[in-house]
Amino acid sequence: MNKIIRNATILASVALVARHFVQLTKVSGNSMFPELHDDDRLLIDKTAYAHSAPEAGDVVVFAVAGQDHLLIKRIIGVPGDHIVIRDGTLWINGEVGNDEYTADGATDGNVDIIVPEGRYFVLGDNRLHSKDSRAGVVGCIPDKSILGKVSIRLYPPGRVFKREVLAKDDEQEEAGSEHKDEQEQ
Repeated sequence: MNKIIRNATILASVALVARHFVQLTKVSGNSMFPELHDDDRLLIDKTAYAHSAPEAGDVVVFAVAGQDHLLIKRIIGVPGDHIVIRDGTLWINGEVGNDEYTADGATDGNVDIIVPEGRYFVLGDNRLHSKDSRAGVVGCIPDKSILGKVSIRLYPPGRVFKREVLAKDDEQEEAGSEHKDEQEQ
């Protein structure tokens, strides 16, 4: 009996400590398609920004004042960046933004803003179907509202990834799909 109590105590202690470092979350909707899909299960690293600031390209989970749910978006602009969206094109500090991970390769809206200190400009990858910094209710998000950085997709099993290798995996998958199509013809 003592062994069961000891094991339960250890398990409960580990779970309590883990809650301070990581959190599980579920994607609801398709605003981050094609990278994240509805019902994907993600592991959020709550300590990712303990000793460094978020960077452009990071996919983060954050709270929005007055909303009862969390949002998941990609950081596009960091404090001091000049963000312009005009005629379907995203400009960051006078250069065309990287749209290679977007669903449509276009960004709608009319934005011209310098990201304030302590805030971040975020967009969904599915730019034509995302509520993000272009919407007044979201705006540039305060750094204190960021819960953490998406680090691992846990589910579905066939699409598990670590954040650092995602781009490489997607390139290999696309190359494999093209190769398979050529063989079938």
